[in-house]
Amino acid sequence: MATQGILRSRRSAAQLHALVGVEREIRSYDHAGGRKYLRDFRDAYQSYEETVTPEQVRAEIVGF
Repeated sequence: MATQGILRSRRSAAQLHALVGVEREIRSYDHAGGRKYLRDFRDAYQSYEETVTPEQVRAEIVGF
């Protein structure tokens, strides 16, 4: 498995910016347990096609 440093070096600036924002938001809600969640999140979503706004997420949820 690749180390965190190697994975970060492969990410674009936009990906890094998005990841920092997600990590910050998660830590604001869960100071104690957030680290495991962040590792799981990072491992599950190592790449993406585009970022979405909270409104887009809500619209998708309501559509179900």
